[in-house]
Amino acid sequence: MRELKKYIEIGKIINTRGIRGEVKIESWSDSPDALRGVRCFYFADGSSIPVLGSRVLGGRFLLATLEGINTPEAAEKLKGKVISARREEIKKAAGDVFICDMIGLPVIDCESGTVYGTLREVTDGVAQKIYSVKTEKGDVLIPAVPEFIREIDVEKGIFIKPIAGFFDESEEV
Repeated sequence: MRELKKYIEIGKIINTRGIRGEVKIESWSDSPDALRGVRCFYFADGSSIPVLGSRVLGGRFLLATLEGINTPEAAEKLKGKVISARREEIKKAAGDVFICDMIGLPVIDCESGTVYGTLREVTDGVAQKIYSVKTEKGDVLIPAVPEFIREIDVEKGIFIKPIAGFFDESEEV
C-alpha cells in the first residue's frame, strides 16, 4: 500500500490585507472554498500557526486571520511562504484525488493493460488540466477529460483510453 503524505501544500501567502493582519493566500486547490475548514497552517521550516477564520476572495484567493498575527507588519513577515495543511482538513468531494497522490503513478491503457509511463506533472490548461506523462521517449501531454482519463486509483494507477497520436512510435515528443 502506498503511503500518502500527511500534509499537503495548499497555497502561498502572497500579500497582506487590511489593518488587522489578515493574509491573502493564492489557493492551489480547484476551489479556495475547499480550504475553509483548515484549522492550522504548516510551514516548510516545521512551524505552524492556527487559523482563526477564513473567507474566499474573488473565487481564487483565501483571506485568513491567523493567531498572533494582528498587524500588517506581522502579516508581511509571512509573505511568500508556502502553506500546507493536514490532508483530513481539506474538503473534497467523493472521488476527488489530490494531485500529489497522483504524481508518480503508472499510466495504463484501460483496455490492453499497457503501461505507457508515469505521471510527472499536472498543469492547468485553458479548458482543463493537462497530464504530463513521462515515457521512455519523452513527455506526452494528455488532456484530463473523461474521454481519455477513465479511472484514477492511487494504489494501482491512472487508467486511460488513448487515441492515435498519444503514444505512437512515429510521433516525435
